[in-house]
Amino acid sequence: MLQALQDGRVEYADLTEWAFLDLFMGFLQATHFLEWAVGTYPDPRQRHSVPVGVLLASVLQLKYHGEAAFLKLPYVLRSGSILQAVGVNARMGGGFNCKHKKPRRSPFDQDTARKYFKDTDPQRLQAWYTQDVGGWLQAHQALERERIFVLDSSLLTLPDNPRYEQAAQVPLDAQGHYATDGTPKWCYQMTNLLHVSTTKDYFLFTGVRLGPGSASGLTEGKRLVTNYVAARGPGAIRLLLIDRGFMDGAFITWCKEDQQIDVLVPLKRSMAIMADAAGLAGRPEHPWQPLRMSAKEEQTLLRKEAAVCEDLTSWEKCQAPLTVVLIRETAVDGTVQQWALATTLRGRTAQQLVDLYRLRSQIEERYDQLKNAWGLTRFTSTAFSLVTAHVVFTLLAYSLLQLYLKRRDLRALAVRTITTLQYDEQLGRAAVIVYADGAFAVFGLLEYQGILLRLSEVARRRLLRRTAALIRNRSP
Repeated sequence: MLQALQDGRVEYADLTEWAFLDLFMGFLQATHFLEWAVGTYPDPRQRHSVPVGVLLASVLQLKYHGEAAFLKLPYVLRSGSILQAVGVNARMGGGFNCKHKKPRRSPFDQDTARKYFKDTDPQRLQAWYTQDVGGWLQAHQALERERIFVLDSSLLTLPDNPRYEQAAQVPLDAQGHYATDGTPKWCYQMTNLLHVSTTKDYFLFTGVRLGPGSASGLTEGKRLVTNYVAARGPGAIRLLLIDRGFMDGAFITWCKEDQQIDVLVPLKRSMAIMADAAGLAGRPEHPWQPLRMSAKEEQTLLRKEAAVCEDLTSWEKCQAPLTVVLIRETAVDGTVQQWALATTLRGRTAQQLVDLYRLRSQIEERYDQLKNAWGLTRFTSTAFSLVTAHVVFTLLAYSLLQLYLKRRDLRALAVRTITTLQYDEQLGRAAVIVYADGAFAVFGLLEYQGILLRLSEVARRRLLRRTAALIRNRSP
């Protein structure tokens, strides 16, 4: 490696330091997540040329670097000690199985990982995430005791390419939302269970179902809830926040009576149960009560108030008695608007129910983050199995990161793991990692600078050209 650097024959070079991602990899090692995942993952192979744990670690690293293509695999890890501990990018002669006689750029070809995840059954992978990963999160006390979940669906738009397997054309508006007069576009529908905290600072995707954009969100949502509760048992979900896409009386009855799950949902103005609540609101037994207003609402509203009406049964096909909260907003110009929430919960104030439903908006913000910052819709293959793998591992990477950020004890454990690795490898806090010919070496910053200053003119020009190419090709 030293000779390769002195000759200017470098494939990739970057600063390596004990940064956040290193600490997070230490968290995965300290909690034995990868070992657990190897034992539960729906493995499509009976024999392995590359260890499953290495493949799983590699695909997670891709997501944390915002990469979707397996082509980027050789250069996603940057810490020498982490590389050796995880077993990725360390030179291994002809690869893991020593079958290759020609020089390799990495211990395994990116095509090996791509084919492995392409051969993974997409339905089994979704079930693994919803049932097995959900169990691992619960075993690590990742779920808050309130057990509040949001059930929602989102359309994942695709390029104008009919080759995307199991995709469907759906009329969408300019924002990518369903519209009867919209433009037909190819898309998938992703249905999720999102665990949220009452403090709005902690979010875990605990379940996913992926299908064609034309699939019924209600049907997919019911299957998702069924699979999650079947794996976790009664009480796994205590309150389910849904929107109008899941507004179905039979579904609410099923949640309450069959699954022991309370539901909170907004109502349509045309519904009979909302008209009943409007007729009862303001009576002595259902008085109007003031609600807190946000700073933004105080600029446009004179007052905001609500009335609570319990034990209403006028929702057709809903056998569970409902509590309806009717909200009345009076604007500064005197106009009045009303909207309502319905729930199977009992004994809650109007303010508590309104605050609970505000948590539902958090899933829209998570979708925005995943699509714009995490590359959720940056598909590099039309194969449904690879599309599913990209979605599942992006959600997994996001949720594991949330757990790490939330749990101080896990962060402390990760720090101790990293400290041990630092001691064992005797690496400094600021160094440069250099790749060439399928191997890597770590140089101290001053040592690296000294090598560069002593390069011959030919080596300097060769390294300069390579550096310019790396700068051009680097992701933002």
